[in-house]
Amino acid sequence: MFYGKEPYKKGWYWTTDAPEWAVNEYGEDMHAKGDLIFENMAKIFLDRDDSEWAFNNVLHCYDLLIERKRWPDEMNSTRDAKTWIGMHISRILYRCGLKRTRKYRSQGGMTRDPYIAFYNTAIFMGCEDMIERVIIPWYCYSPGVWRWRRLLINDTRKDYVKMLDYLMANAKIQRHETIQTD
Repeated sequence: MFYGKEPYKKGWYWTTDAPEWAVNEYGEDMHAKGDLIFENMAKIFLDRDDSEWAFNNVLHCYDLLIERKRWPDEMNSTRDAKTWIGMHISRILYRCGLKRTRKYRSQGGMTRDPYIAFYNTAIFMGCEDMIERVIIPWYCYSPGVWRWRRLLINDTRKDYVKMLDYLMANAKIQRHETIQTD
């Protein structure tokens, strides 16, 4: 997490300085903004931080996920790729030695990781209602993750257990009545 460095708070987020290789590759310090939501949610969850600041952090990450942004606009840089294709073209040119640096990922290039970390932390913080409003983009589809999210939104297992308990109790009563009439 956080490149193995000690994170610090900057505004409403945890961040850290990028390692030297990343600064050389991208041409500036990106402050781990590509994994901002995942890293922040993981830090809050692992530290068991239920402070007001942590709750506000979850709200800010919620807003970012609704807008499908990996980081807030104030962290944008001229070194960010505008599109997914631009990021990959820049990477190819960099690897071929045609460019000295390459573009960083795009702000909107979402993956499943921030969503999964957010759902986990939202449950920890008691914000289960946010899970239904934060929808994973269709291009990040995974059957297992979608089923898990659906279960988080509408957990009917407790209802099944109650129904099973009722049926078992009813079956015992019927069995007891059958034994007594014999």
